Amino acid sequence: MPNPYPTALRERAVRAYETSTETYAHVAARFSIGLNTLLRWVQRARATGDVTPFDKRGGWQSPIDIALL
Repeated sequence: MPNPYPTALRERAVRAYETSTETYAHVAARFSIGLNTLLRWVQRARATGDVTPFDKRGGWQSPIDIALL
């Protein structure tokens, strides 16, 4: 999984949408991010006031038991 977008970019994009009359599509295009990404950030900012990325979770686990080797 790629690294999350920086918090500064998230804050600028959300602020740009909130303070302008532009649509989600125009703001997303201006910041070169996906439309649904901006939509999620704005919804999260409205609900929690925070847009910092969540910690990475999950991933691939090796089926090899190191202790057994």
